[in-house]
Amino acid sequence: MVTITYHIPDGLTFAALRLARDPVDGSLTMDMSVLDGIRDASRLPTSALTTEDEISHVVMAWYRSHRAEGGARASHGPVRPL
Repeated sequence: MVTITYHIPDGLTFAALRLARDPVDGSLTMDMSVLDGIRDASRLPTSALTTEDEISHVVMAWYRSHRAEGGARASHGPVRPL
């Protein structure tokens, strides 16, 4: 199994992702340029962080780290249950 280490650029916060859920279909949106910055800082090929699995892995790991370091929970109101 290959382990990939992702590097978050200095000064980049989890909130920069601007995660949002579409109230109609439940899909998630985010600022993909933030993931491009993570990919570049991690020196990964341009083909990295393009699949839903890869993106969700990075976002979930970053969120866990954000919360563990005292970061606030999302404050945009209730999240629609799936």
